[in-house]
Amino acid sequence: MSKLVKQKPSPKGKQKKKPASPEEVFTKLYAKIQRFQQQNDKLKEHITSVFRQFEETVAEDEKALMRAQFDQTENLIRFFPKKSLAKWHKEVLFEWIVENLEDISANPFNNDIDTMPLKMALHDALEANFGKSMGAAPPDIENPTSENASHSEEHGAQEQDDLFGFADDEDWYDEDDEDDFDDIFESEFREHFEQFEQTLGEEQKAQKSKLDKLFKSSTVSKMFRQLSKKLHPDLEQDETAKEEKHKQMAKLLDARRNHDVLEIFAMHTAVFGTNADQFSRDDIEQLIPLLKNQLTQVQNAKDDILDDDPLHGRIYEWFGAKTPQATANKIKRYQKELQERTQRIKSNSESITSIVKLKPHLEVRYDQHMLNDLGDIPF
Repeated sequence: MSKLVKQKPSPKGKQKKKPASPEEVFTKLYAKIQRFQQQNDKLKEHITSVFRQFEETVAEDEKALMRAQFDQTENLIRFFPKKSLAKWHKEVLFEWIVENLEDISANPFNNDIDTMPLKMALHDALEANFGKSMGAAPPDIENPTSENASHSEEHGAQEQDDLFGFADDEDWYDEDDEDDFDDIFESEFREHFEQFEQTLGEEQKAQKSKLDKLFKSSTVSKMFRQLSKKLHPDLEQDETAKEEKHKQMAKLLDARRNHDVLEIFAMHTAVFGTNADQFSRDDIEQLIPLLKNQLTQVQNAKDDILDDDPLHGRIYEWFGAKTPQATANKIKRYQKELQERTQRIKSNSESITSIVKLKPHLEVRYDQHMLNDLGDIPF
């Protein structure tokens, strides 16, 4: 009697997914591009909204801070030539003054504060401290100064070098060797960069040529020609209508230059009432590569939006939040910190009325710098 063997049913093979039709691919690409464009538009609006909210809330406080820094810097400069300040005092004082000048100059709300008077006052203070070694007036070659004056200028220059750290032994490196190294490095960098630019340029040209060819051979070119005839401003007699058609024509030309398929679709639909569903399969197969390229551009554009206006982008990164209230709370906290900092600077300036009262502030800054330097040392 033969054994009955129960055979296991053979596993069903995975059913292969039916490839999408050109019409389905077209529809998905079309929808994706529109979705990403809407997201990008919302992001731009959000960035602008956050910046306006920030500007309306703290612009005046930013200006108040700069005015306080200006007054403080003006007060500090007048102490610089004082002989009762030690070398390290002047080093810390100089860094403090320069730090304030840089803060004022870098502030994006600095529209009406001119730092040039402060820079000129600092220059005069340095010259009073070191003599004419600051280079404000070039030496008179035909009428050289006396030996004592020359010695005084050299001594002033030496003191200046001591103050800013340039007077130590300078024989530890050869300037010619450094220049040679810089020349070699710069030459190699420039060569590699030029090769990279050339390769990138060739790839971009090839891609653009391919897209141009597709664009001209597809149904888009037909729509473009139809729109060009319909929107040509020279065919319009009414001046108002001519101006409007001129704008529309410029918009159409931009769309062609940027291979913006959807913009041409939208304009064609607005003028002639057609839509994407009425394209033939041949048209759709020709349009798909253009849509894929446009989808890539729209996706990449999101990364560039924050760089369109660096100031707006930075404010958005700092204060942007999911809700308007959360954004407002962030800005309010910053405003409070700004006002407190301004008040500290004002109080500080009002308290520094003499060298005796200045020195404790310089000691605090010196100690803070030392702590910061120690924090940078790896152990």
